[in-house]
Order: sequence, then structure tokens, then C-alpha cells
Amino acid sequence: MRTGKPIERKRMYELRIIRQMIFIRESEGLSCAEVSRRLGQPPAMCSAIESGERALNLTYLLDFMLEFGVDLETMLEEVE
Repeated sequence: MRTGKPIERKRMYELRIIRQMIFIRESEGLSCAEVSRRLGQPPAMCSAIESGERALNLTYLLDFMLEFGVDLETMLEEVE
């Protein structure tokens, strides 16, 4: 059974995905600027998403997953 309000669950999943993106980026030894370049985005896009300054959108997430060869299940895993 699900608990919490839908907006709280949405934010929880968004933060989990962002933490996973940071983990993957750092594991690859890449800067945010390099990730943005690889995804064809403006240089500051990655850091804006990671800091919460900009919302994570589906297009960015899918581009990231394709670029780094990860699936949605991986993106939803908890990073410790």
C-alpha cells in the first residue's frame, strides 16, 4: 500500500533519480559541463538539475539513460 501524498512520492522519486544521476556521473569521472555537452544541452543544465534549480524533465532523463546505458529500474535504485 502506498503512503504519503502523491506530490511527496513524486518528489521522493525525483530526488532518488537525481542522486542516481550524480552517482553515475561521478563514477564516470565526468563534470556536469561534460555531461551536458554529451547530452547536447547548455553547459549549466546538469548542475541546475542536480541542485534543484531546474526540474528534471523526461527528455533529459531519457537522454541521460541512453547516453549512459542505464534503465529506469537502475535509475530508481537507492544510492547510499
